[in-house]
Amino acid sequence: SPVQFSPDGNRIVTGDQMWDAQTGQPLAFIIGRYGTTAEFSPDGKHILTAAWDNTARVWDAQTGELMAQPLNHNNNVSSAHFSLDGQRIVTASQDYTTRVWDTETGSPMSEPLTSGEDVSSAFFSPDGNKVITASFGAGVRMWDIGPLRDPLPEWFHKFVEALSGQLFSKAGVL
Repeated sequence: SPVQFSPDGNRIVTGDQMWDAQTGQPLAFIIGRYGTTAEFSPDGKHILTAAWDNTARVWDAQTGELMAQPLNHNNNVSSAHFSLDGQRIVTASQDYTTRVWDTETGSPMSEPLTSGEDVSSAFFSPDGNKVITASFGAGVRMWDIGPLRDPLPEWFHKFVEALSGQLFSKAGVL
């Protein structure tokens, strides 16, 4: 079962619960189930879990509430990790893909990185411009993802539509 201390050392997260690190007492909420990943964001505000239900999820570390839509794959999620700045998440899956997500919105920030093999783990480089993956049977691979731009805020499309008098298509084109 995955386990990690919070950055301040006061809490511990496991695959299915958060604990008080001083007393060993469980805290009031369960945040995941039978997971492959349970980790705090670098600032301690979020918890990331990944599980065999084909999803990773981001939780509020204080309330235990789900913060964004589930990060979906088409097969088991083998691992999930925050970038060093906590703004992005990388997930590895047995659907042969690695995905990069926005932490706050849960939106994909790139096309899937496809390896042709079950991906067992994925991590960001310190500068966030590369992802390294390990695949079952295919070894280690480095992906140059470059600096990913932040997704546009939700209000931006409505603002542009109001100014232009035109509507965005589902593809995001006027």
